[in-house]
Amino acid sequence: MSFAPLTVLATNEVSFTADTNYLVVGSGITVAVTNGSIVDSITADTDSISVIVSSGGTITFQSTERRTINISPEPGSAMKCDNASYSARTITSATTQTFTVTPSPTSYCAALGGSSQTTTTSSGGGGGGGASVVTPSNTSISISDGATEASSRTVTLTLQATNASLMMISNTSDFSDVSSWEDYATTKSWQLSAGAGEKTVYVKFRSSSGGQSNAVSDTITLSESAAETTEEPEVVTPVASDGDLVKVAGSPAIYLVKDGKIQPIPNGNIFEANGYQWADVKTVDTLNSFATGEDLTYPPDYSFADGMLVKGSDQKVYVISEGKRRWITTEAVFNGLNYWWSKINVISDTNLAKYAEGDSLASTSSHPNGALVKYAGSNKIYVLAGGKKRWVTTEAAFNFNNYRWDYIIEIPDTETYVDGDNVSTGVVLGVSTSAVFVSNLSLGDTNGEVRLLQEKLQTLGYFPADVSPSGYFGPVTASAVKAFQQANGIETVGAVGPKTRAVLNQL
Repeated sequence: MSFAPLTVLATNEVSFTADTNYLVVGSGITVAVTNGSIVDSITADTDSISVIVSSGGTITFQSTERRTINISPEPGSAMKCDNASYSARTITSATTQTFTVTPSPTSYCAALGGSSQTTTTSSGGGGGGGASVVTPSNTSISISDGATEASSRTVTLTLQATNASLMMISNTSDFSDVSSWEDYATTKSWQLSAGAGEKTVYVKFRSSSGGQSNAVSDTITLSESAAETTEEPEVVTPVASDGDLVKVAGSPAIYLVKDGKIQPIPNGNIFEANGYQWADVKTVDTLNSFATGEDLTYPPDYSFADGMLVKGSDQKVYVISEGKRRWITTEAVFNGLNYWWSKINVISDTNLAKYAEGDSLASTSSHPNGALVKYAGSNKIYVLAGGKKRWVTTEAAFNFNNYRWDYIIEIPDTETYVDGDNVSTGVVLGVSTSAVFVSNLSLGDTNGEVRLLQEKLQTLGYFPADVSPSGYFGPVTASAVKAFQQANGIETVGAVGPKTRAVLNQL
């Protein structure tokens, strides 16, 4: 598949002799340009595809997920939805013109036979009639990882369906409390209906071709204490104004409203680097009236801390160490040093060039200076400096030095360093591996501290007694953490941060 943009500018110079796939990077959606298309130039951008079409030129776009394909300016051709395998739109221009093609992240062609499908015939297309609608199969739902009792109305649903693109979830068998489909996901936070007793959650799935599954369900018992707790609903702001930080109820994505558009904020690092406060995020009914702008990026003068992973416009990935960028030479070295691909920060080449290039990392035997490390089964956190490991003895010392909890790397016992001076202030932490918590813990983490957390919560009655602590932070652990947080007046986020650690370490 070809994802590289073309920049040919001669009249009708780009001819497609085979279907070619283009990736719309920001949304992760793939759009195919079909065989026989002829244009001047085509460029795959972060949010859309830009194409220049001259007189007599023509191009057809297809989405195998049957997504709605938006084109600006409108070329006059309707969406083609009468094929079960794809949706399509064709541009044919009488004059030289630039078109912007944007696949919708949420809108799909109607089911075959639906009132909103179009009947436009594809140019150069043949056949396709009689294709069957695909119905999602292997459908299932599990509440709180199969737990029998819930200690909070907020639970985590685990969902599964083959060939599903949409789903509908409800607390009633007739789905009367929900009015629309949402994108298919394998997990979702959900609130049970009020009142103690047996609760049933229902879900049905729909494929991109419009096929709909039968509803499946799972049941859990809501405890009396949880039922008596009144959970505050999300405060919804009806409209968003320029400069607002906004999110849609039920979605974790946060945007900045700027110049009449919404800018996606890719991650929490960029959010905080721009000086924003989480308390300022407003929840709105919908953002459908806004066009989507470019992703928010790091400020030009932002300084990256030691241990952070960065890359510019090319494929080289660097780790910041002692104020320099050190190239991680291979994927094997990257994985061997236990770095996370999800934590790579894409920054401008100008920002990257501010950091002098240090020695490359070509070995997995040791980590660079500035790295935060801990050994499996131990709560002691160290910072590497001068080839030695310095124990950061307290959370106060950790925060004072602006270290990042999410950049702590777990290393094997075979990776050894000479002890340096401790970094300390306040009460010493990390001495007892059975009682002190020093790390941020969340869904997907697997380590000894998670197991200690499970054991602690089990002793306190929040983690199910019939589930063996495994060291894996899954939905059951998240539910137990939420119950603990709710009981101790902490925001029920289902992850362990400084506030939750502080309470745990006092018990």
